[in-house]
Amino acid sequence: DIGVGIDVGFTYRLSERTTVTGSLLDLGFIYHSSDPKSYSLEGNTTVEGIEIDILENFASLDRDFWQDLVDEVEAAVPFDTNTKNYITFRPTKLYASIRNDFGEPVGNSGLQNCDCTAGSSGGGELRTKYRNSFGGQFYMINRPRGPQMALTGFYTRRIGNILAFKGTYTVDKFSYTNLGLGMNLQAGPVNFYIMADNLLSYNNIADSNYASFQFGLNIISWGSGK
Repeated sequence: DIGVGIDVGFTYRLSERTTVTGSLLDLGFIYHSSDPKSYSLEGNTTVEGIEIDILENFASLDRDFWQDLVDEVEAAVPFDTNTKNYITFRPTKLYASIRNDFGEPVGNSGLQNCDCTAGSSGGGELRTKYRNSFGGQFYMINRPRGPQMALTGFYTRRIGNILAFKGTYTVDKFSYTNLGLGMNLQAGPVNFYIMADNLLSYNNIADSNYASFQFGLNIISWGSGK
């Protein structure tokens, strides 16, 4: 099989404090040509399971009664097999966001007016110089039965140049009470993060439409060129 897919995106700073982003992911398709098989059927039937009369079938209890049921259903609802090549499209995803930074600059002691952007060198600092951010993100994914969308509002609080916490509230067709929390720790080349969403559903996971918990560790390297 052969597939083609591309991702595109942009980041644009409207001002020193306001940033907008957009991205389109998994824009592509897969051409299925390696022994493809598809099935189609039309009709309906009703079955009541397998019934065995011990007295009548005593001499043939070793018969495959399950296969008899399958043959009965296939005879009532015949299906066709197709071996033609076909194309499936990727579940394309669209992201768009806007973020506004505010508050006292990170690392500003108040004794000087520092206009340096954290993260511009060394690679181990957070990439914005303000302690707080808030904003929103729009998400949409293309599904066979139509697009699914979600809208998220978020607030980020930075502590120094190495630690950040983020809280989110998301609305989608599955839930109006999706609260999430995340933490990001950047210590030199080591990046550690932990995230969880739909926190209110954790007391009854079985009744939840969706919940996730993620954590990860990255080792980041950067050039030492001057």
